[in-house]
Parts: sequence; structure tokens; C-alpha cells
Amino acid sequence: MINNISFLNFKSNLRPSLRVLGGNNQANVISFNGANLKPLAHDTVSFTSKAKEGNYIDDEALMSAVHNDEICEQLHNDAQEAKQYLHDTIEKYFKGYIYDKVTNPDGLIEPLQSRVKTAGSIKEKVVKKLAKTLLPQKDPNKRLRPYLTTFNPFSKEGIKENIRDVAGCRIVVKDAFDSTMDTIVDELCTLIREEEMIIEEIENHVPKEEPQEQSSAEENGDNKPKQEKVVPYFTEAQLRKIRQVINEVRLANNLPTIDIKVAYSDAGYMALHLDVDTTNIGRRKDNRGFYTELQILGSDVAMLKDIEDLCYKLKDNKSIKQNHPSFTPFEKFFQEAYTNTEDYPFIVEKYQEYTKKAYQAQRMRRPQGNNASDDTKDWSYTYPTIEECGLKDDIPPILDFNNLARLKRDCEDLLYVYNNPQKVLDDAKKPKEQQ
Repeated sequence: MINNISFLNFKSNLRPSLRVLGGNNQANVISFNGANLKPLAHDTVSFTSKAKEGNYIDDEALMSAVHNDEICEQLHNDAQEAKQYLHDTIEKYFKGYIYDKVTNPDGLIEPLQSRVKTAGSIKEKVVKKLAKTLLPQKDPNKRLRPYLTTFNPFSKEGIKENIRDVAGCRIVVKDAFDSTMDTIVDELCTLIREEEMIIEEIENHVPKEEPQEQSSAEENGDNKPKQEKVVPYFTEAQLRKIRQVINEVRLANNLPTIDIKVAYSDAGYMALHLDVDTTNIGRRKDNRGFYTELQILGSDVAMLKDIEDLCYKLKDNKSIKQNHPSFTPFEKFFQEAYTNTEDYPFIVEKYQEYTKKAYQAQRMRRPQGNNASDDTKDWSYTYPTIEECGLKDDIPPILDFNNLARLKRDCEDLLYVYNNPQKVLDDAKKPKEQQ
């Protein structure tokens, strides 16, 4: 049944509403203040490089207007079984390759990273998806008119169908080059074939390539050192092998074949994402219906991604960690520096350049034995600096990823104390060697 979402009685000086009909024809109304639904002026201040123009619905306005927090909390709990299935299945095939300092120091991959999004993160994804379905992509300055969508933000099943990464798992490869990636691909293909795992989508995230222009220096014979070419995680042959086994399983289940989508990243992020059909997993109906996401990437890129995700949200004027006060210092320091256009007039463009160069450097990084600054488990792990990326004096030093990493760690410590006050007290009473 197609759910009807329509704008009712919209005028520029009135309060518009969205009426969402669920499967039981129960109407849910989302109301907006006029200030949250209007064209932006060309001189509007924005943290992003390009301000939105024309009619749009602000994500923060939708976050306040869509009252589905209880549903998102239920989905967080219900998805645990799908997450555990994906984790256990991957562990079954990759267990012998998982790094352990004592028992498997030569392990090829980090301990598996599995998670279910928090209720707040699920809601953020719902709002982002919903906003894309409500307004036209073309003729953005026309008056709003009724639209049809199959996405109902108050329906568990609607959210499960549209948000495909409520739960997920990461395979993080320590040295993602050469024969190591052959091993990863071989085990992945064995897993998919033997478990008859249905993959709904394959997305290869790669850096967006900039057009190469011949410099005047090169024309004059002045050979400057060129930036090292970034090696993709997977060769074309490896990607074909993955696609082939995925389609074998799909054809055996009377499903159409799929191809690998390429997602070009302006920021330079790279990874392989697979949407896994885990809709039949779960003891109860509420536990079923979830899709999960498997990500495969290198350890150094994964480290940077965890920091850059926070920066990405703040650059887009979104909250981080559901506005928890423990992360207020990170948000405050970042926003103050990122909006300092008086001292750094090209901060937006330069920070994008820094992010991309940092990702490229992380991708090409190789483990250096026992070097603590290169150990992803060590506190003193270092990231590419602003100066190393050739952007000294173009970006405030506080925005160096090494400084942001320290801020993130401190904020996570605050969050831990907030969530575990009694455990912190109990641990303080233990002998030092037991802490």
C-alpha cells in the first residue's frame, strides 16, 4: 500500500503539515514552523561550502517534528539478533585471521567491529531519507504540492526497508595490500557461497579523481615530486570475483543479478560496502525484516573515518552524539575554528583538501613493526598533519586530525563516566594491577 504524505494548506505565513497514513490508516501529522520551511537567501551564513537554495526542509526541523523516538528505540533493540548473526557468520570464516596480541600476532584483520545504531542515529537516518522524499529535485522554487512516497517514518517495516544499515559489521584489514586482499576476497566468496548469503547491493567507495593538469613547471622541465598514486583496495579481477559469487547465489534464489556501484567520495573515503539480506533472521517477527551492512576497509582509513564522521556532521550543521554534553567541547572547538574565515578565508576549501589528502595518506600507509605512532591500538597513534599535507597556515592547528583525535578521546572518557558512574567508583577501589 502506498503511504500518502502530503502538504496541507501551505501558505508562506501559515504552519504546513505532513499527514502520514500508516498501514492501519492511522494518521500521523508532522507540523513545521514556517521559518523551518522556506527558501534561503543567497547571503545566508552556512558552515558548508554551498548554502541550500530554494524550498527545502531542514533536517533539524524534521528531527523535532517527527515523534518516532520510541519506535527507533524499539528498532535498536530488535536489530540485535540480525547484528549478532552477521558478526557470528563473518567470525566463522575469518576467525583464523583475526589479530590478537598474544594468540595471533600475525592476524590479518582487526577484531570484528559490530554495532547497532543508537535510537538517535536511526532517527537521524530516517529524517535524512524522509527529507529527500518530500521535496522535488527539479524546479525547487515552485510552491510545494502534494507528493506520494512509500516511506513512512512511523512504520517499523517502512524504516527497516529504507534504512539498510541499522546494524552492521566491519572487516578492518591491517595491511590491505597484495596477497592479503586476495585472502580476504577468497574467504568472503566462500562465506557468501556456503552460507547462501543474499547481497542486495555492492557499493565500492573510491576517492573522486581530480582532473590532472600539466603544470608550467613540468612544461619547463622542472620535475617536482608527484603525489603517490592511491592504490584501490580491490583490483578489477577481485571485484569481478565477488560479483560473480554474489550473482550465483542471487540466481539460485530467482533474483536478478546486480552490478557493483561506484560511489565517488569528495572527502577521499574508500571502502567496500555490501548490503546483506538478513530479513529472515530473528526469533520473533519484530527481530526480522532487517538488512545489515558489511564494510571492508583498511585499519588506518577506519581510524580516520571515526573522526571525520564527526567533522562531516558539524560541517553540515548537524548534531553529534545526539547533542550529548560530553561532546560539547569537540563541537565548540571545531565550529569556532571552522568558521574563522577572518584569519582563514579559504577554510572550507582547504579543509576539504586536507581531509582528502589525509585519507589518501592513510590508505597508502603500511605497518611499521612496533612503532607506537603507527599502532592503531596505541594512544600515541598519529594521523597525517596539516603541515605534512602541505596546508600549513591555511587551516587552524586545532583542526589537525591529531588534535581532533585527542579531543574525541577526552569526550569519550566523559561519556563513559556519565554512563558508568558507579563502575568508575568501583574500579577506583581496585588494586592498581587489576584496573
